[in-house]
Amino acid sequence: MDMYEYIKQALKIRRLNERQLAFLLDKSPQNINRRLKADMKVSFIESIADFLNCDVDIRFIDRYSKRPLI
Repeated sequence: MDMYEYIKQALKIRRLNERQLAFLLDKSPQNINRRLKADMKVSFIESIADFLNCDVDIRFIDRYSKRPLI
């Protein structure tokens, strides 16, 4: 899964969309959409980690419950 899909899932869980995220970040919806679709692929990060003999663990953690959101 790439970061864009991961963030979309997190937004869905929080019942938000990209437009609302843009408003919260004081950015235009077009700017947020462009940034989310930029090359943020976890597979690229994983390939670097693999080369370094490491694992990647990227998670969104709820600040109140301290549990992973996804």
